[in-house]
Amino acid sequence: MSSVTSAPTVKLLNPFVPKAYDLRLHVDLADWSYRGEETVVLRRVEGTQASRTVRLHYSPTMAIHEVVGATILSRDEDAGTLQLCLDGELGDTHTVAFNYSNGIREDMRGFYRACFKTSDGVEHRMAATHFEPTSARCLYICQDEPAARADFTLHVSLPRCMESYTVLSNGALCAREQKGDTVTHEFETVPAIPPYLTSCFVGELEHLGTTACGIPVKVYTALGRSQEAAFALKTTAFALEHFEKFFGCKYPLSKLDVVAVPDFPIGGMENWGCIACVESILADERTSSVSALKRVAELLCHEVSHNWFGNLVAVSWWEG
Repeated sequence: MSSVTSAPTVKLLNPFVPKAYDLRLHVDLADWSYRGEETVVLRRVEGTQASRTVRLHYSPTMAIHEVVGATILSRDEDAGTLQLCLDGELGDTHTVAFNYSNGIREDMRGFYRACFKTSDGVEHRMAATHFEPTSARCLYICQDEPAARADFTLHVSLPRCMESYTVLSNGALCAREQKGDTVTHEFETVPAIPPYLTSCFVGELEHLGTTACGIPVKVYTALGRSQEAAFALKTTAFALEHFEKFFGCKYPLSKLDVVAVPDFPIGGMENWGCIACVESILADERTSSVSALKRVAELLCHEVSHNWFGNLVAVSWWEG
């Protein structure tokens, strides 16, 4: 669990809870900003008292420009919650859409800046996410609780000048379209995922890849460092095959990525399908000490194991 401090939180008791998120981000690393166009499908909770009032988590730094399907009644900046009144006739599901903008953070939580320098001394901009335990709300409006699982679909648009950049998320990339001055990356929907396990990475990255359990496994690094990822890749593939046999349950997603992030607040994070780790996993098997390789193997095996114990089966709340 993350040691990074997050906003105070209390459990939300809603008559409608998120069933699916469709999130469209327009990211510009040149000015460290993004716009979000988000659609949330809510489902009625059986046995709850009929009510139009719903609370969702958000970041007070967001500028919310438009809400469709609901009206904002109040904002609690300390708790990071919006109180909404759902519009129109209510059925078993209700759709709310948000249009907002925000900055890319500097404090290594939520959607944050992670720069790196290549061997020629040139600095390259990158954006990364770290959400555990309660920082998914820093990127998008959600019910930011571990039990609040919902389908998650992500689209990321970049300026055409960033068309060579890699974009990663939990689902596999299923389409990439260039239209005018924009390049849009569309990802497969990941089913029933809690917000803290969702992710998004944008940057000039390269990778090494292999196949394990019939799916592509890749380790992504900053430019110029992919050849240092061989041991991490071999370990990740081994761990995936081992835990699939150990748990007797197939890995449920269509790919597994590991991202070596230049600035990351903890050792690793088990984002489903898109694990994030510190760059120290880039250890050369030929020159690194046995103890250094052991630390890398322990970290990667720990994070891969969470794909079953922690992702498929997870806690319902952060406290006992």
